[in-house]
Amino acid sequence: MLGLFLRHLYYMIYKIVYISFFLMFLLSFSSGCSSEEKDIPDPDSGIPGGDEGSDDGDKETDKVSPFMCTPYNSDKFEKQILYSCEFDRGFDTEYWENPKDDKFATWTFFPENVETRDGKLELKIKYYKHKRGTKDLYFTSGMLRSKSKVGYGYYEARIKGADVWPGTCSAFWLYTFPSEIDNSNGKKNDVVYNEIDVIELQQVPKSKFILSQNMHIWILDEDLKNEQIKAGQYPKLGKNETTVSWNPEDDYHVYAVENRPDSVVFYVDNVRVASKPNYFWHMDMYLTLSLGLRTPFEKYEADGQRLAVNPDGLDKSVLDNEGEFINPESPQRFTSVMYVDYIRSWKRDYENFESSKRAFTDEDKQRFK
Repeated sequence: MLGLFLRHLYYMIYKIVYISFFLMFLLSFSSGCSSEEKDIPDPDSGIPGGDEGSDDGDKETDKVSPFMCTPYNSDKFEKQILYSCEFDRGFDTEYWENPKDDKFATWTFFPENVETRDGKLELKIKYYKHKRGTKDLYFTSGMLRSKSKVGYGYYEARIKGADVWPGTCSAFWLYTFPSEIDNSNGKKNDVVYNEIDVIELQQVPKSKFILSQNMHIWILDEDLKNEQIKAGQYPKLGKNETTVSWNPEDDYHVYAVENRPDSVVFYVDNVRVASKPNYFWHMDMYLTLSLGLRTPFEKYEADGQRLAVNPDGLDKSVLDNEGEFINPESPQRFTSVMYVDYIRSWKRDYENFESSKRAFTDEDKQRFK
């Protein structure tokens, strides 16, 4: 009798130990994710941060990964109040700016095209013919940008895209100022510019349901002049596209990126949709929300330069909205709005991440095509 009791007791203890071990194993992949992030492989490719040879795109946003930490499934993140804004009472001009900027693109950013209303940020693009030097431009728009730069971290914004397609691009991105580039002590192939496009909505002419999440760099050429390495030219390095079933201009959705030492990981509505190894995006960058132009209101020259297109010469059939925004009789005359519910920023301790940073080489131009 005693022997039977001891056997049952042994069996019960064995089950308890086994179940406890199994639960501890599961918990290691739950809210805390992992204490050694560098040892956790990307679920697609088996390496941290994604496969450099894939574009991680052209798919529905249905990929849920237990391996990836976010502020919503982990207590590892600390919110960065200075780089977060709910827009309930405007925005803090000590930390954010809506500048006049005519130094790039085929339109000009005007401060008056940025407003807050009913707890939302509104960035407006309008028809306004003006000149930049000798060139004619036809539109002004709005930008909100952080006054100081951010490093590694998790950044997200809840956005409703502008209602003109094709022709506009509602964007949330991080970038370094070209004006801050100092080539004086540089050498060939030095990376001098970083840009991560967390989201560019409706910029693809063939479909408004394709979301773009691209990454670009500039390097120094043999003459120590800036050479752009764009995702379109080198898709294996920085191009990501996600196809969704919903129209980005109909409702708000959450777009996010985590820039990590080992990888750059993109999210839509808190679901991981793309990632790339972080070879070159290690510079501090400015957080930016902006509304810009795309085809048919601008065109690319053979050398990659963007030129403004006079909307009066366009056939209204090219627009999804029956041409109302390029109609000379329209009282609105191309006023379209990008709405932002909030922008939020987090950081965490990246000490245990194994950095993927390396130098750019001549061979990379072929490797990443």
